[in-house]
Formats: sequence, structure tokens, C-alpha cells
Amino acid sequence: MTNECNTRSHCVCKIALALGLTSALFVFLLGILATYLSQGVPIVDFLGHVYVGYEATLVGSFVGAAFAFLHTFLFFFVAGLIYKGLVKCCPSSRKCCNKKDEEAGCH
Repeated sequence: MTNECNTRSHCVCKIALALGLTSALFVFLLGILATYLSQGVPIVDFLGHVYVGYEATLVGSFVGAAFAFLHTFLFFFVAGLIYKGLVKCCPSSRKCCNKKDEEAGCH
């Protein structure tokens, strides 16, 4: 079975990037809705305590999106690296695989 991930952090980086962008888009749109339609203002105020500078303004929406991307990307990147390290363990022998085990089908 071939693995299209060539480096240890290649796939981890892709999933962290995708989730970071999704989180940033959500926070940005929430800020825009709070700014122009007054929807979700309490949520924006709450998240403003976590993301410094995030408020119901256009500039605040960009600041919140940047913080959301950064926090989400870092969280899922580290979590993905931990997961990739744990996945190396073979279910049959409960020990970590080496090159010979991988050739024998131990993933």
C-alpha cells in the first residue's frame, strides 16, 4: 500500500491548513454578520476575550480571522504530529513498526 505523504509533516500540514482556513473564514464571517446585521454579537464579544482585537468591526473581523487561523493551525499541526507518531504502532504486536514490519504489511 503506497502512502502519498512523502515527509512526516506533509499531510499533517495540509489538514492543519484546511482546518485553519475554515476556522478563519467562520470567525471572519461571524464578525461581518455582527458588524452589519447585528447577528452573533454576544459570540463575537465572547471570542474577543480569546482573540485580542476581535470585535464587531471590519478590522476586528480580520484580526479575529488571523488569530483563529493561527490557533487552529498550530493546534491541529501538533495534534496531527502526535497522531502520526501513535499510528506507527502495530495492532498485532503492540510495538512500533520498523522498515521490515512495514514491508510485511504492518501499518
